[in-house]
Amino acid sequence: AHLTLLVRDKSFGDEPGLQGNLLLDRLLGATLHLCSGSDYLRQGGDLAAMNRINEQVAAELRRQGRVPYIVPVGGTTPLGTWGYLSAVEELRQQLQPEEGAAA
Repeated sequence: AHLTLLVRDKSFGDEPGLQGNLLLDRLLGATLHLCSGSDYLRQGGDLAAMNRINEQVAAELRRQGRVPYIVPVGGTTPLGTWGYLSAVEELRQQLQPEEGAAA
């Protein structure tokens, strides 16, 4: 997984650390692509700007022969919605007691 992370200009050259989701990202082997706040503002400073920045990262990955799937800011896509519904159904099935199991 490749993730684009918006950081403050003063923190741009620094290691983003291992707090919160960053720890999980690192444990799962994600590659981080940092975007400075000033670059974000030059792109427009809105959700469309972040989508353009994500597309730039995806274009670089395509040049490397990869096939990226861009998840838009907020993560809401029809495919993502079906993924959540599928996960809820899987959890529901796992929580049902097995037939013949002692109560």
